This record gives sequence, C-alpha cells and structure tokens, in this order.
Amino acid sequence: MKSFDLIAKLFFVSAVSSYAIHKEVKRDDGQQDSVAKNSYSYAACQYSTDNVLEGCPDNTLVVDGSGTNSSYFKTIQSAVDTIAYDSPLDYTILILPGIYNEQVNVTQKTPITLLGVTNNTLSAASNQVTIYRQAANHNASYSDNVYTANLIVAPTYNASATGAGPAGYPVAPNTPWGNKNFRVYNIDFDNDYAPYSSGPSLVLSTAYSYTSFYRCGFYSYQDTIFIGKLGSAFITESIIAGQTDFLYGFGTLWIDKSELQLRSCGGGIIAWKGSNMTQNGGTGTYSSNNFGCYISNSRFVASNETIYENSKGKCYLGRNWNNGHRSVLINNYMDHTINPQGYVKWTSNLPLESTVLFGEFNSYGEGFNETARIQGNITTELTYSDIEKSYSFTKIFGYESEWIDFETL
Repeated sequence: MKSFDLIAKLFFVSAVSSYAIHKEVKRDDGQQDSVAKNSYSYAACQYSTDNVLEGCPDNTLVVDGSGTNSSYFKTIQSAVDTIAYDSPLDYTILILPGIYNEQVNVTQKTPITLLGVTNNTLSAASNQVTIYRQAANHNASYSDNVYTANLIVAPTYNASATGAGPAGYPVAPNTPWGNKNFRVYNIDFDNDYAPYSSGPSLVLSTAYSYTSFYRCGFYSYQDTIFIGKLGSAFITESIIAGQTDFLYGFGTLWIDKSELQLRSCGGGIIAWKGSNMTQNGGTGTYSSNNFGCYISNSRFVASNETIYENSKGKCYLGRNWNNGHRSVLINNYMDHTINPQGYVKWTSNLPLESTVLFGEFNSYGEGFNETARIQGNITTELTYSDIEKSYSFTKIFGYESEWIDFETL
C-alpha cells in the first residue's frame, strides 16, 4: 500500500493566492457571465449511514467488496457492466469502504459517477475507498501500458493504448466518442507494483472521453496518469504521487488545488506529446489545438521528509516527450526538490523546437529560481496577459464544460 508518511498526505493545502477557475457562458450580446454549474450534492449519499442509499440520487448502484449483502455488487466492474452503452439516464455507483483489487474498464457513453463512501467529503486524505493494483510494464511484460491501469475510460482498446513513436498507438478515424461525463469523488487509485520506478505503472488511462475527479488520490511511481488522444480530464483538490513522468499523454489535463508528491526524482513530472487532433476530432497544427498539461493553484512537494532532505534541486518539472510538448504551470508552490532550471530537455544535445512550451506563471517557494530559469533558457516565464489570452481555463475547455462539477470549485 502507500509507502509514504501519512503526514505528507495531511500536509495538503491550497495556494494562498489563487488563479480563479470558473464557468463562463456567452450571452446574446457577446459578453460573458460567470455562473456555477448546478449539480447534485453527493455528500449526503457518501456519508456512512444505516440506510446505505439515504441521500443518493436515482439510479444509484451499490458496491460492497465484503460481500456481506448479496443484493449489492461485489466488484466495481460488475456494477459498471450493468449500465447500458448509451442510456439517457445518469448512473451513480456508490462504493462502500474497502480495498478493491481490480481493474475498472468503462467503455459506455452513459454518464457515470463513482462515489467513495466517506465521512469527510472535503478531504482526499480521508478517503476510505481504494482501487488497488500491482502492475507495471516492466521489461515490456505487457503489449501496452494500458494493461497496468487501475481505471480505464475510453471507447476502445486502441483509443486507450499509449503505443510508441511520435503519434502513439494508431486509432481508427471512425472511432466513436467515449464517455461524455464521467466523474469520481473521494476514491484513491493505488498501483503499488514496486516502491520505485520499475516501468510504466498507470492508475488512470482515459481517451476520447470527458472525465473529472474530485478529492481523489492517484498513487504510483512511473506514468501515474495517462490522458490519451481526445481525452479531456479535470482533477481538483486531489493528491497525485509519482517519481518518473507521472503525468503524460496526448490529450488535455487540468489539475487545480492539488498536491503533486514527489516520491523521488526521475525524468520529469510532466511528459507530454503534441497531438495533431483537436478536441472535436479534426486535424490541425500544434498551435491550433488545446492539448497539454495545465496545473494551477497546486503544490509540488516531496512525499516525505527523507526525500525532502535528499533530493534538493534534483526533480525537474517536465521534459518534452516529443516536439509538441505543452505544459503550463499557473500560481504553484514548489519546495526545494525542484531543480532551479525548472524543466529539462528529453535529449540534452538536441535543440528545442519552437513548438515546445515549458510555460510557467507566478510560481513561488524554494523551488522557484527566476534567475536560474532564465539562464537555463528552457522554461518560458509567462505573463498574466499570456494566461488570459491563450491559457485560461475557458480558453482550454471552452464555454460549455458541462462535464465539470463547478459547484465544487
């Protein structure tokens, strides 16, 4: 199970000064209004009560891994499998406390929400449900990294696979869209193959889908989270732990108000590939796409005191998996484990292409050294104008991001 100190989990706090994320809609007059997305409050359903379904929405399925109640599903996958491929209804799966040793594969279009039972819905450190695996693509033991994942949300195998080369695994042009609104609240995903990087060891693989995660935990060492082609993912108030390239992919990932815990230093935190496919399924240049990894109002910290003491300046923010790498860091705290240069090139003797963006705005803490960033000539220090013009939340995800629960932000 999790090998780092519980103290590190409890050290989870938001940045003091926040870059605001909010939903905007276009008015008829061309102006914009900020509005909250009206969504069901799941807290009443998640609290542990004698009546398990008390406070739960319609179409709620219950999973109890202990098997003490034969009317409940014993595995999460068995509950998922009962949901129709494209139902007009929304489904909720309420998962009772426990460790679920399984791989969950969601191929449906039907909106699905996974809820972990907890008496503290406001803290990822208090989660009582864990989806657990021990799998790594060590020495190419699997044909693709996706086989190691705890959770897969994608319409087909080809869509979910990482593949190799600049373009990754080939995906047929007629591949259908996957889930249009998949949400997870208060669940931990732990892939504990080894207490160090021993090959790709995913906890999440998602593509051709809209997924969002609220107060969850993602624990692995290498390639923790993979956002595949046409994948859009939003993670907030969560804990993400890894060592090597533990955020990687082709799609679009935004992380807000979360803690990125360094379990050691290897490669970089972010390794992204440019994609020649837009969110709407068309083709275009790197500059016309919104893919990339965006992190705001978060903390980059060592996962425990030993790593903090032994890893000063050794961890890089990211590296370019191909010449379309794009990552933008907005208003984040960084402890001294972060290398003063910030980012690093994947291949040290090759120049960076102009299509690579290692972007940073308003970083602070011991791990931010503006002079070293400039001298390294790799990290781009962005301005507030740059963020508002090109990399704001609305610019990346658009005006109708109904798959995100804005009520929690």
